Amino acid sequence: MLKSSVRKTVLLCPGQGCFDTKSLQTLSRFKNFDSVNKILRTANDALPSLELSKYIRHPELVENDNKVQQMLQRTIVQQPLLILTSVVSNEIAKLVGKVNYVQKADLMVGHSLGEISGLVLQNAIPLNEGLVLGYKRGKLMEDIARGSNCKNGLQGYGMYALVFQPKQYGEVVNCLKSNSANIANYNTYSQVVISGKKVDLKEQIKQVKVEVGRIRAIDLNVSIPFHHPMLGQIEKALRNAFGKAKVRPGELEIPMISDLDAKLATTSEEQVDKVIKVTSRPVKFSKCLETFCHKSDKEKPDVSYDFVSYGTPTHGLVKRFFKDLEKRGRKSEIPEYTNIMISDSFGK
Repeated sequence: MLKSSVRKTVLLCPGQGCFDTKSLQTLSRFKNFDSVNKILRTANDALPSLELSKYIRHPELVENDNKVQQMLQRTIVQQPLLILTSVVSNEIAKLVGKVNYVQKADLMVGHSLGEISGLVLQNAIPLNEGLVLGYKRGKLMEDIARGSNCKNGLQGYGMYALVFQPKQYGEVVNCLKSNSANIANYNTYSQVVISGKKVDLKEQIKQVKVEVGRIRAIDLNVSIPFHHPMLGQIEKALRNAFGKAKVRPGELEIPMISDLDAKLATTSEEQVDKVIKVTSRPVKFSKCLETFCHKSDKEKPDVSYDFVSYGTPTHGLVKRFFKDLEKRGRKSEIPEYTNIMISDSFGK
């Protein structure tokens, strides 16, 4: 890695995944702080039927109550809860770690729903409005998937993460495309995610193993085919939902690199439009991270980065991405960087 004279802070907000009790328990340690309580009350007022605060105030319910566990797996809960935990984490970092990462930030990258979290964190969308947007987005997705598969509820759809050697990346992607697979996430050069009907996904995985060789397929245990063309049907309703929200117009305080095209969005209007469009298109996360690499020897490598993740998924992807670059013979392109979890600032 090359020494740099300019250091920039990049905030990374994760997309929907499994909430583990450990992360919720960590946040729960600070539930009695006045400002944290205020955030939790805002969440309950925004979505009273979900009572999102209970997952942070009483994380033991996730382990001990089957109904709570089942509800937590619903997209209508996970999406607003992910936004909420990002905001709570940021508040705890300010209170305990004495660091305001939003004020320090030069850029933001959100993974899928994390793009909405990023807009909320920088107050381009008020917290209560962002939580409602997360809920509406989740409900639209659940409704469209259920409507397309009414006989079996939502069980016919799913997603698989495919893990392989970085040198296999081109072969895997080409094989998937030639077998009409929907690549939902281009995460790193050793991991992509496919979405669609499970029966089709299993056949596509089988074909990749035949044509490319050994890969690992991980069932993500979701019932929504995220970033699938079928979700294009919700674009109009989602655009209406954003239109009703109090999105602050004009320049973003923190520019965002978009999942849609890995290009910089500098206004709320531009980023919201891309958030809506990418709902039914692939998340180009690896391409977003490519923007931080040194592309040629002629470039002066005078910028280094502090990547600050609001969840373990993006933290892990940053680590994997740069390791993949090294394995692909691109070590000279890797900038000087640190890979930080926001929870590192919470203390023991």
